Amino acid sequence: MIKRHFFLIAAAVVLGLMVVALVMRMAFADDEKGGGGGGRGGPGGGRGQAVSEAVAAPRQFSDQIRVLGVARGRRSVNITSPTSQLITRVLFTDGQRVAAGAPLVQLQAREEDAGVGEARARVDQARSMYNRYRQLGERGFASPMMIEQYETELATAQASLEAARARQGDRTIRAPFAGVLGLSTVTAGTLVNPGGIIATLDDIDVVRVDFP
Repeated sequence: MIKRHFFLIAAAVVLGLMVVALVMRMAFADDEKGGGGGGRGGPGGGRGQAVSEAVAAPRQFSDQIRVLGVARGRRSVNITSPTSQLITRVLFTDGQRVAAGAPLVQLQAREEDAGVGEARARVDQARSMYNRYRQLGERGFASPMMIEQYETELATAQASLEAARARQGDRTIRAPFAGVLGLSTVTAGTLVNPGGIIATLDDIDVVRVDFP
């Protein structure tokens, strides 16, 4: 009885293997028929796989870091008034680039203008007197001491005129160095006090960045 069961099991295993072999053979035959109609790349051949090409070339890679910082010019100054006075003219615009010594603001200068006029009149008078006595001296009608006296008076008057012109020039506020002006805080008619800020001036030819 045991031998009979064993024979049946063995026969079933052999039959199953034969069925599997037959199925595999049929599948292999179908593959040959599907691919045998043409050669590689020919009619009926299998579809080729798409291939992309790239040319190898050296490239530079750099790391980028984003940080917050404050850019500052090489020099920065507040343009201020040396005296308390009314502004008569503003000679710049916001963000304007100016050269060193460029006039920025004109202050009222009535007294200074009058002082220059008086000093110029004294120079003219002293020069006239000096020239007169110098000519008299050439003809022997004036002493060398008298001529020297009027020459000294002429030199003194000329020095006074230069001082008056300097005071007049102080009423024009100028850029201390070349740079870019910031926003103006004044207009014509504004009364500024000593130290009052008129605008900022930055030299941005070289920029420094400060990181917090």
